[in-house]
Parts: sequence; C-alpha cells; structure tokens
Amino acid sequence: VLFHFQTMKLDGTVIDDSRKMGRPMELVLGKKFKLEVWEAIVQKMALGEVSRFKIDKS
Repeated sequence: VLFHFQTMKLDGTVIDDSRKMGRPMELVLGKKFKLEVWEAIVQKMALGEVSRFKIDKS
C-alpha cells in the first residue's frame, strides 16, 4: 500500500510529511511495521479515501 501522511503534535506542529519528503510511505500488509496502528488504519480505508485520526502514543 502506498499512501501519503502527515504526522502532527496536538498543537498542530508538523513532525513528518511524506509529500515534503517527496515520496509516499510504502506499507506491506502482514509484515511487521514499526507502528502497528498504521496497518490497522490502512486496512479500514477505501481507495482514494482521505482520513484524519488521533493516536495515543502509549
């Protein structure tokens, strides 16, 4: 799965932005990914969907 993302702090400060890095993130479903929550979220999305979500880092 290829997708663009932007990670922000609660105050709106941007931490990461795949568009500014010049490439989308690639996630291979079923492989161990450093943040398991990405796979769970991506699997629930439809092609072309835009989503915004908050994650508790604990």
